[in-house]
Amino acid sequence: MTDSPLKESVGAEILERLANGEGLVAICRSDNMPNRVTVQRWQDADADFDAAVMRARESGMHVRAELAVEQAKIAEDAAKGRLAFDAERWYVGKLSNA
Repeated sequence: MTDSPLKESVGAEILERLANGEGLVAICRSDNMPNRVTVQRWQDADADFDAAVMRARESGMHVRAELAVEQAKIAEDAAKGRLAFDAERWYVGKLSNA
């Protein structure tokens, strides 16, 4: 990802946020972030960036899974806790098959 210093810094922030479990859609809604299509174009054009995104997403899936288990353990309402856990498990499963 060597097009520009701005792209480099934005790309680095995207990777960090993905690794922390944030979804790409949410990241791209943030101020000063490119839209999702732009990020996907960067991935298509740059194999190294694409691989870095995949690694960051993998790390983020582990973070999300751990947080889902923690939240399920402390949920005050068992039904809501189970629903939230199941939704997170589904989401992480979808990302891992991407």
